[in-house]
Amino acid sequence: MRIVVMPGDDIGPEITAVTMTMLEAVNRAYALGLRFETIEVGMASHRKCGHTIPEAAVQAALDADGVILGPCGMTLYPPREEGGINVPGTIRKRLELYANLRPARSRPGVPDARPGLDVLIVRENTEGFYADRNMHLGIAEFMPTEDMAIAVRKVTARQCNRISRVAFEWARKRRRKVTAVHKANVLHISDGLFLREGRLRGDCAERQCRDGGRLMELDGSGSIVRILAENLPSPNAMEVGPDGMLYFPVMTANEIWRVDPDSKVHSEPQRVACDLGVPDAVKFDAEGFIVSTQVASGQVLRVDPRSGSQTVLAQLTPGLDNLTFAAGRLFVSNFTGEITEILAGGDTSTVVPGGLNWPLDLAVGDDGNLYVADGTYFYVVRADGSLETVGMLFSPGYPGFVRGLAATGPGEFVVTTSGGQLARYRPGANETDYLATDFDQLYGVATGPGDTVVFAELGTGRVLALRSGSVETLASSLCDPVGVAFGPDGNPLVAESGAGRVVRLSGSSAETVADGLRRPQGILVVDSQLYVVDAGAKEVIAFDLNSKERHTIASGLPVGAPPGVEPKPLKGMPPFSGPQGPFAGIAAGRDGTLYVSADGDGSVLALRRVGT
Repeated sequence: MRIVVMPGDDIGPEITAVTMTMLEAVNRAYALGLRFETIEVGMASHRKCGHTIPEAAVQAALDADGVILGPCGMTLYPPREEGGINVPGTIRKRLELYANLRPARSRPGVPDARPGLDVLIVRENTEGFYADRNMHLGIAEFMPTEDMAIAVRKVTARQCNRISRVAFEWARKRRRKVTAVHKANVLHISDGLFLREGRLRGDCAERQCRDGGRLMELDGSGSIVRILAENLPSPNAMEVGPDGMLYFPVMTANEIWRVDPDSKVHSEPQRVACDLGVPDAVKFDAEGFIVSTQVASGQVLRVDPRSGSQTVLAQLTPGLDNLTFAAGRLFVSNFTGEITEILAGGDTSTVVPGGLNWPLDLAVGDDGNLYVADGTYFYVVRADGSLETVGMLFSPGYPGFVRGLAATGPGEFVVTTSGGQLARYRPGANETDYLATDFDQLYGVATGPGDTVVFAELGTGRVLALRSGSVETLASSLCDPVGVAFGPDGNPLVAESGAGRVVRLSGSSAETVADGLRRPQGILVVDSQLYVVDAGAKEVIAFDLNSKERHTIASGLPVGAPPGVEPKPLKGMPPFSGPQGPFAGIAAGRDGTLYVSADGDGSVLALRRVGT
């Protein structure tokens, strides 16, 4: 493990020397294999090269496994235009060290103002009034006149969400309490945005359908009045029965439970029915029987709440989502968007046809058929254009909510999931092998020379490679990487969506191959042609990798978010489906047809040359 040591300024070298003495002793004692490389920054660097933190020092930090940075007082730094650059600010910005964790505890025997204090302050490091790092170009403070100085404060939803996520993740490990420190009474817009994102993250942390879920009574403002039940195995859509009890499906347990909502003391839930088809919603009919949709089996069941006995009202396609009664008629919805009326005798009538939910990546399989990753569903497109379900979220061996997709052999695919997993999926055998896990918002995936698998991790700005069972970082600090492919030379190409460009990764460098794009997502290489789905421009663009010529081959496509809507990528919500994300994939058929995920309207488009 390679550690870069930057002693800093003022008391920095003194503190760093003591730190190194300790680390070197530990390294020797435990044979940790740590390798230290000292790189001068601050005034020591400025005296040699005229810059307090040259690009070579930043690159060394990016390439290292860890960085030890001593304090940099900056009291002697020259002006910025003369090379006096804020060293900690630069490191934090370039390495995306956006979360500053500052624990504070009172200690026995040490005088303190607050005995028993134990808090963790989570501070955002890259925005706000940090004038030296919160702008893309230049700095965020200036003087219009000699006696006036103005500073610009920057607050974005993305960074507020990220820092809130870190706070809630740490709160789960500690006392499960988060306090937001703000000045929204004065800074209505900027701190208002901060509070909005923090509350959204808090709602996701405590009120989603998940293992360890809770049933809560809320008041009109959304505040929790009391907890009816907790540590539940994925409770979902609930209903008060004729007996006044609150009935709810518990999906992971595959049962329906009930609890007394008026009990003044905590009461244990009672089991009503078991051995179902993964219930996800309950309602009551006019005769007081439970009617429940089964997401895994596709059945609509009628359940006697007294005995738990079951009757099948209808058999539909798996993926049932909810139900309602209207004027005595029963309607059921599906993840595909289909709405079906349940008639007498098990008959059904389609009210609204279903379709693709949110197609993400595409791949042409070894059999020449087109496969579609539609999140909850995995489809094959038959010759007549019809969709056939190959797998879905509740099929045996399904890897999870699928985002990225690449064909690797007969009946075999490598996929990425919303749960942050890279997996090898064999739908015919109902098998999934997880190759690597615990990533932050995975999207595109591609296979290359020597069975190398390359995949994009949007949440951290990294592109990673899996080789011989080991994961390595090919690039970091990219701006929203999503689509990946391999060029003719065997080097990975990456759609850097936030930067509006496609880059080639070679060694530790990222070389721009195509720029001037608005929001590139899915990319594909066929011979010397690079095809890019530009969701921002709603176009598919072809780049000749040899001649560098560029032309638009399709425009006005239903890809990407509607005008005025800024996509908000989110993590998944295991163990069930995760949110869709900003990714329109592209694939090529054997006859040269280009297929594009039109995520804007839930379809897959076929682009063919005129006359073919």
